[in-house]
Amino acid sequence: MGTLRPFVDARNKAGIRSPEKGVKNRTINYSLQIVCRILHLAAYDWRDLSGMTWLSTAPKIRLLPESDRRKPYPMSWDEQGRLFRELPPHLQRMRRFKVKHRLSRSGSVRSALGLGSHGAGTQNQRFSDTR
Repeated sequence: MGTLRPFVDARNKAGIRSPEKGVKNRTINYSLQIVCRILHLAAYDWRDLSGMTWLSTAPKIRLLPESDRRKPYPMSWDEQGRLFRELPPHLQRMRRFKVKHRLSRSGSVRSALGLGSHGAGTQNQRFSDTR
């Protein structure tokens, strides 16, 4: 079996903004997660004509530590205003709601409104503008 070390090293040297620094570990981990997903599909879902999976098992791939992540910083009121002005109206209402209620995850609005994770039967349900 091969190794992904040359791939990781090549990705590390492929920094677009600053080639001398390379890319962050998060960028490399994103690529490795895609490889993991493809290997998982090959081992468990994809079948050949005789019904056999392409791989007997999916190999374990260790992700890199993400200790080099950028620290989050709060948006200033000016930055927030500029962001809202750039968004289409339906996204402005959503963002305003999320900021007002301090929600940050993608499913947070559905959860906060009690719509469940998939929103079955709630496609036409709307919430009012929360200015």
